Amino acid sequence: MQKRWNVAKPEPLLRVSLAKALNIPPVLAQVLINRNVKNKEDAEVFMRSDMSFLHSPLSLPDIDKAVKRMKQAIEKKEKIFIFGDYDVDGVTSCALLKLTLEKLGARVKHCIPHRLRDGYGINEEAVSFAGKEKIDLFISVDCGITNFKEIELLNASGIDSIIIDHHEPQEKLPNALAVVDPKLKGHNYPFRDLAAVGVVYKLCQKLCDDLLVDDLDLVLLGTVADVVPLLGENRILVKEGLLCLSQTRKPGLKALIDICRIRGRKLDPYAVSFILGPRLNAAGRMSSAEIAFNLLTAVSHSEAEDLARQLDVENRRRQEIEKKILDEALAKVEREVNFKDHSVIVLSCEGWHQGVLGIVASRIADRFYRPAIIISTEGSLGKGSARSIRDFHIFNALCRCGEFLEGYGGHSHAAGLTILEANIEKFKHLINDIARIELTPQDLIRCLDIDAEVNLAELSLDLVSGLDNLAPFGAGNPEPLFLSSELFVRGRPNVLGKNTLKFWVYDGRLTFPVVGFGMGDKFGLVSENEKLDLVYSASLDTWQDNRQIQLNLKDVRPSRP
Repeated sequence: MQKRWNVAKPEPLLRVSLAKALNIPPVLAQVLINRNVKNKEDAEVFMRSDMSFLHSPLSLPDIDKAVKRMKQAIEKKEKIFIFGDYDVDGVTSCALLKLTLEKLGARVKHCIPHRLRDGYGINEEAVSFAGKEKIDLFISVDCGITNFKEIELLNASGIDSIIIDHHEPQEKLPNALAVVDPKLKGHNYPFRDLAAVGVVYKLCQKLCDDLLVDDLDLVLLGTVADVVPLLGENRILVKEGLLCLSQTRKPGLKALIDICRIRGRKLDPYAVSFILGPRLNAAGRMSSAEIAFNLLTAVSHSEAEDLARQLDVENRRRQEIEKKILDEALAKVEREVNFKDHSVIVLSCEGWHQGVLGIVASRIADRFYRPAIIISTEGSLGKGSARSIRDFHIFNALCRCGEFLEGYGGHSHAAGLTILEANIEKFKHLINDIARIELTPQDLIRCLDIDAEVNLAELSLDLVSGLDNLAPFGAGNPEPLFLSSELFVRGRPNVLGKNTLKFWVYDGRLTFPVVGFGMGDKFGLVSENEKLDLVYSASLDTWQDNRQIQLNLKDVRPSRP
């Protein structure tokens, strides 16, 4: 698919001064500037990023109230009930809080709702259960910030409630005893983009007066899986969490790593996003997220191994159902979508499994680079998931289509909705009318963000080593990409195993190897002595102890005459 190449605007004067102040290559200084790191102090924090740079939990709103009430419940042996969410962030949040409270001697029950049966957020059944069980303290994690009615029902039953969330609050807050959310307006917490498990972790730190470094594996999983920006505290938690996960003592995570066959491999956010995370998420998508919760809190190795196998089976079942629905959706695209008129792809079908709608929407949006909304209908009602592209705020668009929706929620790039089947066609027309006004043809071409245009002579071992200090890479902190123009292809290109393209480039002075993983389809563009422009990341190839810089190809095009 065609891509736009967007090279960041260089800041030569700042680049030189920052490079000199830090004694780093100028190209590395430009990469930092692109991440809004523009002075020596901020750069040193960004590159060092250890636990000492975490903010004090005391800055979180209502944390003193929450901790005081939890300690009171522990001392008085009161009954505590934790209500979570069914995704990885919610499950890790619930597991971390329950493990911490039990370690302190608390009496704790928990509930993770069923995605299909219960939906998102605190429900009346959970409130009713809390009343019947004579619960004294109800704690919601990764939800609750919009559950006004349910919190009032808890208040009416004489049950104290604490909300621990990270979603955007409305102007008014639920009338809970404490609301711990870094996004609350009027409060001064320095970093608002924590995942829910990050907020729970900070609260547990305060509760125990301890750094809880052995639980950073749970924090890592929830943070990466929730695709929050890997900047600020998130980057520190993920960086330290990867170290924790590599030597975890939790039987469940050991078993999960083994079932995924990644024992001994260097763990990174990719492994969490695409190997571990999908298995933890599969339980909540296909059946009950309690399987994932039980795995994370398992104390027996045999129990952990059995639960890891169950998650692996659920993930394979998820993959089969996802593939079937994706194939059906793609067939519908062929029949129903006119790309001249449809900037937003809206597809619906009776009986599509609701647990995979978001994944299918992501696949469709990624393949065609258009916002995609996938709706499953049952009777007269449809439930859908929406995924968007960088220049289209899907939640704002849904707000403008409210007349045709029964309900909706989400943020700029992902949302959910309910809709009457009779309104789907009207909704499709309206949201495409909105997109026609807001999106230009250029917006519908995938954009490749490039940190700098460089000469091959600027690629040094110091630069590659410095780039490694910017890891872990992910949302908000992408792997740095570079552009080099008018390079000659040296020698004959080859396509190796797994569709890997391999060739060498030469600028008249220096020669570097280029590897394009899964890019064998670009072979026709690469001919000996042809001049090419390349977009790539730079890494160190240490095969057979041969330390050589390698260009990892991201895109290629013939040099313009």
